[in-house]
Amino acid sequence: MRLLSGIEAIGSNAVKIFLVCTAAVTFLIIGLLVAPSFTNGLIRGHTERERELNQKLVGYHTTAGHARLNLLDGDLALIKVLVAQNAHPNPPVMDIGSITAYVEWRALFTGCCF
Repeated sequence: MRLLSGIEAIGSNAVKIFLVCTAAVTFLIIGLLVAPSFTNGLIRGHTERERELNQKLVGYHTTAGHARLNLLDGDLALIKVLVAQNAHPNPPVMDIGSITAYVEWRALFTGCCF
């Protein structure tokens, strides 16, 4: 009788640990999928690059409409990037729909690139 209750106790602890681990992984995945929708404001609020670039460009100005950071693989995408001449802003000199910067994880960890 005692042996049976000990086995049941071990089983219930294993089930609790499994449920806690499953819940933690689920919340982590959901967080990584939902977080990019909130990163635009953080990226745009913390970058001074656009302002610095506009100060250095004489006669031109730049704007980036939207920034998206993908937390799963580290991609940073700038959407609707415009470069316009101050004297003649329409049409813009460059109108880039989307430009993406990403990390080559394999090259970063192995030191080789291909």
